[in-house]
Amino acid sequence: MIPFICCLKKDITEIIRKKRLLLFNSLLLLICGFVFITTLTFPNLVSLLAEKAPDIISNGTDIGKIIVKLFPPTLKENIGILASDIGIFFTIAIALICSNIIPSEIKNGKWILVIEAGFNHKILLASKIVSYGMCAAIPTFIMYHLYYLAAGLFLENNYIPTISMINSFVLAFIIFSIASLTISLSVICKNQVTAAITIIITVLAAPDILTMFSFGQYLPTHLLTYIYTSSENWREIFMPFCFLMILQIYCYIHADKKVLKLEIAGS
Repeated sequence: MIPFICCLKKDITEIIRKKRLLLFNSLLLLICGFVFITTLTFPNLVSLLAEKAPDIISNGTDIGKIIVKLFPPTLKENIGILASDIGIFFTIAIALICSNIIPSEIKNGKWILVIEAGFNHKILLASKIVSYGMCAAIPTFIMYHLYYLAAGLFLENNYIPTISMINSFVLAFIIFSIASLTISLSVICKNQVTAAITIIITVLAAPDILTMFSFGQYLPTHLLTYIYTSSENWREIFMPFCFLMILQIYCYIHADKKVLKLEIAGS
C-alpha cells in the first residue's frame, strides 16, 4: 500500500505541476458559466427580439418551446443540460489528455528508474488511473453542487437536494470511469488516437442509440442518459453501475498485461 501511495503522490504532484488540474477546473468552470449565463440572458434576448422585430420570427416556429427546451427555467432540467455539456466537452478533453500519458512516459524512459527502484507495473498503472480519475472527478462533483446552489437562486427549484447529491456522485463516477478507460485503452490499443476516438464516440453517440433498445438500460451508457435527464429513480442505475465497474477492472487487467510489452519496447 505504501508504494501505491508514493506513486499516487508523485502523479498528483505531476498533474498539478503540468497544470492539468488547472485545465480541468478551468474547463468545468467555463462550461458551468456558459450554461448559467445563457440560461439567464438568452431567453430574455429572444423575447426582446420578438417584441422589437416580430417579423424575424416566423409564425410556424414555436420559439417558446425551443427556448424552454434549450434553456429550461427549472433547475432539474437545466442542470441536466449542464451534465450533458460536461459529458460531451469534458470527455473530449479527458480523452485527449489521458490517451497518451503512459505510452509517452514509457517511450521517454520515465518508467525505467521507477521499476528498478522496486515499483511494479500494476502499481504504476493503477496510480495513473486513480490520480487522473480523481483529479477529473472531484472538481466535477464540486462544480455540480456549486451550480446547483447558484442556479437555485434564479431558477425554479424542482430538484431535491438528496437526488442532486446522488446524481453528482454518478456524474463524478462517470468522469472517473472515462479517465480510467481512456488510460487503459491507450495501453491496450496499438494506436493511442484509437483509444481517444473510441471513448469520445461512445460517450457522444451510444446513449442516444442504445435508448432505442430495451437492453440499453442495463449497459454502462445508461448512466449518461440517467444523468442527462436528472432522473430521480436511482435504482435503475444499479446494473449499469456494476457493469461499468466490471468493464474498468477488465480493461485494467488487460492493460497490465500489455504494459510490460510497451515497457520492454520502449526501454
